[in-house]
Amino acid sequence: MKASILRTTLILVFTLVGLAGWALHDVPTAAAYAPECPGVIDGTDAYHHVPLEYATIQAAINAASPGDTVCVDDNAATYNENLTISTANITLLGAPGSDTVRGPGANAPVISPAAGRALQINANADGVTVRGFRISGGTSGIWGLGPLSDVVIRNNEVRNVDGPGIGLTSDVAGDVVNDNVIILNLVHNNDAQGIYIATSSGSCPTGDGSDTPLRNNIVANNDLYANICTTGCNSYSFNLQINCADGPNLIIDNDIRDITESGTDDFEAGVYLFNTTNNTFTCNAFTNNTGVGGDVWPVFAMVLWHPGTAPGPNNNLAYNSFTGNEVAYNQFTNNTIAENNWWGVSPPVTIGPNRIEGGVDYNPWLTAASQVNNGCQPPTLAKAFNPPNINVGDTAQLTFQITNNYAAASLSGIAFTDQLPGGGGITYTGVISNTCGGTLDTTGNGNTLLTFSGGSIAGLAGSTCTIVVRVQGNADGTYDNVTSNLFSYNSTGTSSSGADTLIVGPLGDDDDDDDDDDTGDDDTGGDVVVTDPGLSKTGVLGPGQLGLPGEQVTWTITATNPTGATLTNVVITDTFTPALSIDSVTTSAGSATINGQTVTVTIPALGAGQAATIQVVTTVEGSGGEFANTATLTADGGYSRTATATVNTISSLPATGYPPDEE
Repeated sequence: MKASILRTTLILVFTLVGLAGWALHDVPTAAAYAPECPGVIDGTDAYHHVPLEYATIQAAINAASPGDTVCVDDNAATYNENLTISTANITLLGAPGSDTVRGPGANAPVISPAAGRALQINANADGVTVRGFRISGGTSGIWGLGPLSDVVIRNNEVRNVDGPGIGLTSDVAGDVVNDNVIILNLVHNNDAQGIYIATSSGSCPTGDGSDTPLRNNIVANNDLYANICTTGCNSYSFNLQINCADGPNLIIDNDIRDITESGTDDFEAGVYLFNTTNNTFTCNAFTNNTGVGGDVWPVFAMVLWHPGTAPGPNNNLAYNSFTGNEVAYNQFTNNTIAENNWWGVSPPVTIGPNRIEGGVDYNPWLTAASQVNNGCQPPTLAKAFNPPNINVGDTAQLTFQITNNYAAASLSGIAFTDQLPGGGGITYTGVISNTCGGTLDTTGNGNTLLTFSGGSIAGLAGSTCTIVVRVQGNADGTYDNVTSNLFSYNSTGTSSSGADTLIVGPLGDDDDDDDDDDTGDDDTGGDVVVTDPGLSKTGVLGPGQLGLPGEQVTWTITATNPTGATLTNVVITDTFTPALSIDSVTTSAGSATINGQTVTVTIPALGAGQAATIQVVTTVEGSGGEFANTATLTADGGYSRTATATVNTISSLPATGYPPDEE
């Protein structure tokens, strides 16, 4: 018997969103733009190239519409511009760098104004991305003015600025600064805060649940060091300062280091929190934030100042490392949950170097620095084709499963890509399911590229989401498929990628006698099984029967659902030859009807892991021979499966030379 096996494949593709912006003084005849900057350089597309189309970065920004990208050639040129972005949803892209290395790529363009802000993102310019620049000089580096949401600042280096390096702020009470991401930046040696996130003091949390000034922001995988005030900044030196944040906000996987004293009456800290509640700090390394003596204040790795009139801080510190600091943590008022951290020594100390001060709940603590890794494992990506071997024209299901392994952080901004090998030998044909959210596309590169971005997993360690797609076999071959490294806003530096192999080609014989000769079990109706969903069929004569007229053949059809999700509107149809009369049909799920020679079984829903068994009893009416019968299954989501069974019967008894017995 022969079987047509259909399979479904899922492919995810990760699209990186970047920003570009370069300005050249001498316009070259050719330029090297990032791969994220395609497009014909003719002024008509959504990509605005500096310098080939615009002499300055600001001119290209002014020409951009929402959804456009300003692409600056990565020639390491210096642009003495003060840039302003007022248009929402545009990308400014220089040398984009990578998903795993902090800072921009090689030959990144430099923005270096003589004074003022190097780059200002104005209020309501939501969805702006700035990526791949070196910024120095001026009174601040990259500065966003609220209300502001969905801004991404990534893979930049901000250094030697006469003020804060990166800021997202609002001076108006009630303005929100929400859902922004600062990731993979190098921020160092600035004359104030490295990163400053704040809203107006009039929007500071009151504890009544009505405050939404600064929430759902992510500061991830940045290297923040030596941002030390020397002049004009009230003698405050902080690598990271957050004011009036009524979270949740997530600060994860940052290096926060090398803050030292800048005077005798100053205040220095790796992280300074003011009136900041409901935030999570996890997997950060606080290192060498220490003084040299003689100062009124010690140097803090992390300090929280929370006036007694404000609500309790409710901040959570977990799986951070504090090493070589003068004061590891200080809580001036109220309590902080700070369990499962490494405090540089076990047990932690409240006197001496790396000490804990104030109302801090730090028990239990980690007893070794290596234990931080227990709560800071990056997410993983696994993939599998099902079935792993199909015929040309059939489909397989490709499943991607993403697992969050962080003990104290959910995942957002999940992204990856999956390029099918073989130049079209296998292609994507559709999406079956997606529990990861985000944006999924399987039509790139002639339906061979899957791109996924913006996914999320709300749960902590052990929580998963899945994407399932269909892949069709178009040419015989063995296709080794490897997914790109997994990326998320919450966790970078992971090398996790999925890999599996799909074989397209003959599946061999359908019987159990291993001879590939269409004999043996094939002649008696051996099973044909297909999966995702599965459909199998057998045809069996009664004991001792030969298939003569009046004898019965019983056909058994089994539909299975191994997809991991409920199948809906499952319909199985089977049309029988007129040489067989249909006596009865029974089904373990749904309902069955007989219309002439066609049996139809309708199952509204077939749950994950469930099976339905259908039995059709027929009677041989005419002469015998080979009865080949095919059942077809369809279901929502574009599923289609077939299974065939064959029964050989004899057309008459052999001649003996004797008349039949008298009745």
